Amino acid sequence: MKIEKKHIIIIIIIVVAVAAWLLWKRSKIKAMTGDTSSGGGGKSQDATSLDYILEHITFNGTEREKINAVYNRAMTDKSYYQSIVASANAKGYSFDQMVVLKALWALYNPTNSQWINERGWKLQQEVLKLNGQSLWS
Repeated sequence: MKIEKKHIIIIIIIVVAVAAWLLWKRSKIKAMTGDTSSGGGGKSQDATSLDYILEHITFNGTEREKINAVYNRAMTDKSYYQSIVASANAKGYSFDQMVVLKALWALYNPTNSQWINERGWKLQQEVLKLNGQSLWS
């Protein structure tokens, strides 16, 4: 079976169009999340970014799973994403900070004795201190 030159050109155009669309979609997600990382494998220096928070605070496996679950849900559920953005804006936090704070709250809320025993509260304070903030600012 011989492939004609025009079919090869059409395939190339389709591949380039899909690649351009994926790059555009990625840039839109970065713009929505406030991601300022270089994208070249380097770590972000923005103390409010999810990468920076996860790199500088010691979370256990359950906490990391919950943070990732909240982030993934926000990236796939537009209304949930918008509620996180609204909460973050109202409190002066970044989207990524709010994702982590929501995850910690879900794990260690005041009805759970571990919050009262300070695990959740200490972690929230660590997240905010990375950027010189506090829950009371």
